[in-house]
Amino acid sequence: MCSPELVVAAVSAGIQYQQSMQEQKTAQDTAKRQNALALRNRLNQERMEGLRIRQVGVQQQSKLERTALDAKKARATVKTAAENIGGGALDRLLSDYYRQEGNYNSVILNNLEQERAQSSQNFENFVTGQEANQAYIPNVDPVTTFASAAVSFGQDYLGYRTGQLERERQQKIANQNLGKYPNAPGGF
Repeated sequence: MCSPELVVAAVSAGIQYQQSMQEQKTAQDTAKRQNALALRNRLNQERMEGLRIRQVGVQQQSKLERTALDAKKARATVKTAAENIGGGALDRLLSDYYRQEGNYNSVILNNLEQERAQSSQNFENFVTGQEANQAYIPNVDPVTTFASAAVSFGQDYLGYRTGQLERERQQKIANQNLGKYPNAPGGF
């Protein structure tokens, strides 16, 4: 018949195994949720950045179109007003206006190119941010967990068996002493 101590030790080892497996599974699920949140956050950031860069592109394109329209109006006004001025002065005035228009357009295009370069860097940073926010997903390891519970039970059994052997040894000594002194009170 099994000792109550061994039954309790076996049940305790089983509960320990079950709790450890549940903790490992919970840690794994938590890490998976963290990684899913990190991915969703990165995708949201990428969508926002894509929208922002499209809006900046539309805005800059609108400026270029407005500048082109204003330039056409200004050239037409200059040509109309300068019908009485000689060709050389008109040519210099238009050349200066074309130069200013070109400089302005270049600034707009440079700004747009810098925005695109920054946006590209932001996309790389989003990936790095996701990697930084991801958690290690631990494996659920039933073998190691079972081995740990088995060792714990083995230690309990060893303690029980050692105590049992010690009681038997004590009993044997007591029985030997009883045989040496049969008339002693209490067996001694």
